[in-house]
Amino acid sequence: IDGTANYKKDDSFWNNHLQMDYGFIYSDDKPFMQNNNDRIYFESKWGYKATKTLSYSANFNFRSQFSDSYKYKNPAVENPTKKDWMDAATLMSGFFSPAYTDIGLGIDWTPKKWLSINFAPLTGGFTIVKNEDLRNKYSMPLKKEYEDYEEILGSYYKSYKFELGAKLKLDSKISINDVFDYQTQLVLFSDYLNKPQNMRVNWDNSINWKIAKYFSIAFKTFLIYDNDILIVKEDDIDKYP
Repeated sequence: IDGTANYKKDDSFWNNHLQMDYGFIYSDDKPFMQNNNDRIYFESKWGYKATKTLSYSANFNFRSQFSDSYKYKNPAVENPTKKDWMDAATLMSGFFSPAYTDIGLGIDWTPKKWLSINFAPLTGGFTIVKNEDLRNKYSMPLKKEYEDYEEILGSYYKSYKFELGAKLKLDSKISINDVFDYQTQLVLFSDYLNKPQNMRVNWDNSINWKIAKYFSIAFKTFLIYDNDILIVKEDDIDKYP
């Protein structure tokens, strides 16, 4: 589902964008359904035009997913069942684990109809990890009473982390002709409170090709980079909580 709802009156505007993707894949090597596309994204922006190309803006964003995602490794048994696969799997993410939400105040620059750039030097928000088993992976801070503990369990971490920083967002939609268009969104976030040189990156791309009156083909990519996410070699996974 990809929908928009926009409102405009005089020099004020309010734009909303919702994307929800949820897909499955089945392969002979794993005898069960796996989710291969899982994404929730919502953006709401209020703005007031200052000039023809510049606007003051307040921007709200939310990102998460619907269900758990796993990294699978081959079970050490012949003809493994679904239970064998799940016992060997490593949980990577889930609903509100993580979730990213923020509100940013800044300016919009729209030099062309197909290009919009938003810079919000004052952006505050939260990273939320509901699942205790994933809080270490997403660098949640320790609760105050456990900061000196040597044994660190999932329940010792906070479920949220506050961030205050700057965000730069670029949106572009180019229509080659009536049947082919390309959309991209690049979001860069720098946290003033924690290693501002390490930017979080979200880069989404979509190519849409209309092949008939009621049918079209879409190619989508979603790139995410976050320096705070713990990346562990597969052989070392069991060493971490």
